[in-house]
Amino acid sequence: MSCTRFLPPFISVAHFSSPVKQSFKVDTNSAVVYGRFATGPDFAFGNELALRLCQDSSKRVYLIRCVDKDSVSAIAIEPGRYRIAGFVATFLDHRPVGRRHFPATRLFQVRSNSATYLGDFTGYAKIGPMTQEWGVRGIRNNFTATTDEFRRKYPNLASVPRFSAFDQQPTEPLRPGDYTRTLTVQKMQRTYLVHAPDHGSDYRVEMVIASLYWTDASVGRLQQQRGWGW
Repeated sequence: MSCTRFLPPFISVAHFSSPVKQSFKVDTNSAVVYGRFATGPDFAFGNELALRLCQDSSKRVYLIRCVDKDSVSAIAIEPGRYRIAGFVATFLDHRPVGRRHFPATRLFQVRSNSATYLGDFTGYAKIGPMTQEWGVRGIRNNFTATTDEFRRKYPNLASVPRFSAFDQQPTEPLRPGDYTRTLTVQKMQRTYLVHAPDHGSDYRVEMVIASLYWTDASVGRLQQQRGWGW
């Protein structure tokens, strides 16, 4: 994904979100998001690019700066639902030049007391003979390698639960029916079944039942033995 058009100027100052310190610890009221936020070796004369992380409910925007060195970083945010909305481009003095939106980006959940991987982003800011350009060259899911580097860089966060924005399913309420979902546990993908019962127009959850089966079992056998009327 890239954008190389000249961007019209804004009048304000961009406030980048500061990376957390190595001594930072999450709690029940906070969370961190992390990834690789890199720029290339292009001559930019101090021009910069930052990703726009937008909270769905409050519309608060966090600006995650892309850098050319030590590009794996994390910022502290409030738990909630988010999307990567696009990027903002700035001059040397952090005056925004403009911004671009990423089309059709989906929401993902950031849980408290945890770390969520956003992706590996490669952006650029460069100056040509007649124009100045900013853009994003690529977005990759490199969860394992970037997470290993994140754990080494932030030892206090090495043992917190980790999630990936890439693995999350849409967070809208489920309609009645059966759904197959996947999640990653210790670098291995696991598949599970979610059954949402039909209560007419009342979608309140009265009870949640989690059932784990043995090695040679299946969901079908579990339904028969437990007498679930699905």
